[in-house]
Amino acid sequence: MIRLIFLNELKGSLRDRRVQLLAGFTLLLLALSAWTGHGAYEHLQAARSKAAEKAEAQWDSLGDYNPHGAAHYGTYAYRPLGLLRMLDAGVQPYTGDVLKVEGHVQNEAMYAEASRSTSLMRLSQFQPALVLQAIVPLLLIFLAFGSIAREREQGVLKMLVLQGASILQLMAGKALAYWSISLGLLLAMVALMALLYGGQVDWATLGVFLLCYALYYLLVALLSVYVSGRAQRSSSALALLLGAWLVWVFIVPKLAAQLGQSLYPLPSRIAFEEQMQEDRQKGLDGHNPSDQRRKALEEQVLKEYGVDSIAQLPINFDGIAMQADEEYGNQVWDKHFGQYFQTIQQQNRVIQWASVLAPFLAVRNLSMALAGTSLYGHLHFQRSVEDYRRHWVKTLNDKHAYGGSQSGDWGWKAEAAFFQSMEDFTYQPPGARWALSNRWPELAVLLAWFLLAIGALASAKRISVLET
Repeated sequence: MIRLIFLNELKGSLRDRRVQLLAGFTLLLLALSAWTGHGAYEHLQAARSKAAEKAEAQWDSLGDYNPHGAAHYGTYAYRPLGLLRMLDAGVQPYTGDVLKVEGHVQNEAMYAEASRSTSLMRLSQFQPALVLQAIVPLLLIFLAFGSIAREREQGVLKMLVLQGASILQLMAGKALAYWSISLGLLLAMVALMALLYGGQVDWATLGVFLLCYALYYLLVALLSVYVSGRAQRSSSALALLLGAWLVWVFIVPKLAAQLGQSLYPLPSRIAFEEQMQEDRQKGLDGHNPSDQRRKALEEQVLKEYGVDSIAQLPINFDGIAMQADEEYGNQVWDKHFGQYFQTIQQQNRVIQWASVLAPFLAVRNLSMALAGTSLYGHLHFQRSVEDYRRHWVKTLNDKHAYGGSQSGDWGWKAEAAFFQSMEDFTYQPPGARWALSNRWPELAVLLAWFLLAIGALASAKRISVLET
């Protein structure tokens, strides 16, 4: 019976001019959101490739060069683009995805897309994820709000029940019909994006990505049909569903973000940099400043080599001192950046738990996580670059210290082959399991809402029959 109701409702919906217009308009929005980013994507991809080739050529053409000078010269690390990145840009337009790798400093990502846009463009970014997360559910609401209520108003519902179709079967069949329409739009969107952007795809991650959206659409369809079944009039069902949509998509996310910022405020940029600089010079705990650290290191190295002065060392003490200072700086950066990112994560947790009130937040966070464009994805990229930077700088400092130069000889140069042999940075994005491990609250919320929708639909059998 559910299958018959499903097929009948699906055929009727596809033949309905109103449904055709709504679905066609939604598909048009999806196509426009995909196409508007295509030009920027091609420009960005070309600019990245050109910049990466130029940086690599410049590094390989250093020739004989001083290692410390090469550490200041630096290089760049790029975060790769991809299909999921273009489906859901997440926080990446605001955080940036290019990092400069150099000695003495841990840089933050730069060249954020939002920094190159006007304030109006930043507020009106039209992304596929926005259509998938907000507009497609709105389409489901318009499809389902009168599915049961209108038939009650027209007197058709009693006739269907008397002919053997239970209210539960009617609701389930209609919800599945509307859900299948939303799945068609979702798959059409992914296919269009694949044609426009292509590239390598992690199929497991893409599968989980689609599954999350499918679950989200199903619970919206179930809840919409349930509200239609409980409402005496279709207009009441529409008003209630639109109100819920506004709360889910606009009110709860905004309030959650403001609450997170109020509970866990971030330090100003100036204060943050001043605190790091102070710890770098005076020591992490206000003791052991840089001059004392260098003096203690000098005594240790002299004792290790059994000599009385730096000039007698068979190695270059400057390279050892620079690496020691680098490692101390790493501790400073780990402390301050760790506290900074911990505060951001605390703000993010407020939004995570606010998704209990709005499954829109849950699917939005899951979508960003699987696309690799969430806060956690950004931190993973930045941590990967920093690990590479530390190894890269240590390699240069060790060459300066043990490569054959003497202390104080800042004019000494390493051979060109040494610089050419250094490995370039390659980023391996984490998979779906890692992404979901950081987003289990949202996954639990989405599943809980789905079970709630199933329970509501099941409980509507007795109530709805009585109301007919």
